[in-house]
Amino acid sequence: IRRAADKLKYLAGSEAGMGVFISDVVPEDVAARLRDLNPPPS
Repeated sequence: IRRAADKLKYLAGSEAGMGVFISDVVPEDVAARLRDLNPPPS
């Protein structure tokens, strides 16, 4: 993954250890967005 055309993104220790990328999004905000996209049936 590249940060720019000439720069690579290096994984942080937690990302490299778990093999995942870390996001700085609050889980409650993402849950609210997902609920808005797919509201429960009425």
